[in-house]
Amino acid sequence: MEADVLIAARHQALEGILDERQRRLHAAVEAQVLGHGGVKRVSEATGVARGSILAGLKELKDPENTLPKGRVR
Repeated sequence: MEADVLIAARHQALEGILDERQRRLHAAVEAQVLGHGGVKRVSEATGVARGSILAGLKELKDPENTLPKGRVR
């Protein structure tokens, strides 16, 4: 439970600074660190959709096949 509070606090601290893609990647890294069940926990702690976190994990696994620089969507 404490990890969830810390994740939420980090997300809130960065929310106004990061763009959509950066928020997605940040949430994905948080989920990756937590391991099994991380996507659900991060989604619940931050409000970021599970699908967005999964997309971020996919981007982290294959950075060559991501959006061109400057693109967020």
